[in-house]
Amino acid sequence: MNPVNGLALGRIAIGATALASPSLAAKLFRLDLARNPQLPYLSRMFGSREIALGAITLVAKGKARRKLVALGI
Repeated sequence: MNPVNGLALGRIAIGATALASPSLAAKLFRLDLARNPQLPYLSRMFGSREIALGAITLVAKGKARRKLVALGI
């Protein structure tokens, strides 16, 4: 598998987890959900961003793809 595709698919998987289940994402990232009531909202925002970056990286070509990978890093 191309490393860029792997990175993009990993972003989509992490984003989908954060978007669908913020409590699971908090556990995976070792964040304290009880002490931070805004965490589900921020987790969903993070998940949306990761899905968007992963998806657009998969469809981009050439210089645009390299720039998206650099943006993600």
